[in-house]
Amino acid sequence: MNTSAYWDQVFREKGLKDNIHKRQEVVSRIMNTNHIGARVLEVGCGVGVAASAVLTTLLGSMLYVGTDVSSVAVEAAKTRFMLNTFHTDMSFLPRIEGGYTRIWLFDVLEHIPYDERKQGYKQLREVMADNCVVLINAPWATNPSQHDPNFDFKWDLKDLQELVTVAGLEVIKIDVYQRFDHSYYWIEARKGA
Repeated sequence: MNTSAYWDQVFREKGLKDNIHKRQEVVSRIMNTNHIGARVLEVGCGVGVAASAVLTTLLGSMLYVGTDVSSVAVEAAKTRFMLNTFHTDMSFLPRIEGGYTRIWLFDVLEHIPYDERKQGYKQLREVMADNCVVLINAPWATNPSQHDPNFDFKWDLKDLQELVTVAGLEVIKIDVYQRFDHSYYWIEARKGA
């Protein structure tokens, strides 16, 4: 089974309930940063629940582009929430004039194979505007996985260092929070001018 087919299966089975237990925390943390007038790219948008909640709260006052490797998730985000989404992986990210001022990476980095990460990080660097804020939600590498190990890889602070170096970022904040028996990193970083 290839990557797209696996994630299509996950979204057919779980739909809106995938990651439901931490979604409130993620949306709350997004809202703690200014997104009014932002140009947002979400990598691994799933069915778009977090984006829909933020766009609704901000009365649509930000530009949003979402991507996902699952065509099922992309179609659900388009039809259910009318989001601007694309079926792609991190090796080809959609570009916009002026670049994105916000990048969202919520529960996606641990699903990118090790040998594809550096190229994905380079793609991020290419689509970011100066002073772009990058928001990351990632499970601790020690959390038990709920996914097939062929599509779920570890991502930890060593990987964060590679992302920061390749994408030209500076870490602003790292928080840790828990949901049930899982721990997560919430990371905020910024691209320099």
